[in-house]
Amino acid sequence: MEIINKYQLSNSAGDAFITFFNKFSNLDISLLPPSTKAGKEFFDNTIVPYMMFKEVPVKIFQNIEYPIVEGPELYFVVCRDIITFIPRISIIIADMVEAVKFTNVYQPSCSRQPCAKCLVSRDDLNNTNLMEIISRTPDAMKQAINSGEDKDYSIHPKKNAFWEIRNFNIYEAIIPDRMHALDLGLFKYMLDYTKELLYEQCGAKCFKPLNSD
Repeated sequence: MEIINKYQLSNSAGDAFITFFNKFSNLDISLLPPSTKAGKEFFDNTIVPYMMFKEVPVKIFQNIEYPIVEGPELYFVVCRDIITFIPRISIIIADMVEAVKFTNVYQPSCSRQPCAKCLVSRDDLNNTNLMEIISRTPDAMKQAINSGEDKDYSIHPKKNAFWEIRNFNIYEAIIPDRMHALDLGLFKYMLDYTKELLYEQCGAKCFKPLNSD
């Protein structure tokens, strides 16, 4: 039953495994339940925290109450059939400090490649003419850790829990928390810094068009 839950197999696929095991087993008494459905009902009545299933009403549509089954995964129960329900994370809004925590990337202050989304070097962060940017991906980061190149990629040599989510790239999902930046005054700081940088590079002539508007 643990394999069926882990890989989200249907009742018919689970029944096929049970039939195959019973057919070629040399045991007098089968160790498996008679069916996948019977196995799930057994766990429903068994107090095992990590394998419990329970129905919770979540939506009423056309006067019909649709529950879900809570367990290692989520399932909709519709017309007595269990349909797999997989929650999907679309985006994660985070500031820079939060982003490196989600992605296991080094803190920006001590990182050669401080971006949580790509592999741009620290020296090229302000390079507006940069033509090629290599994005971080779960497979590339796994390979870097396995080959001992984690320091070259500025990533901690630890497994990231988000890598286990199918069809999900944690590095693409991270987006800047613009409201957080505005609330902390970071946007004003960036404007002031840009003005000082322009003044240092070009003098007061750069500000005449700005002041005239």
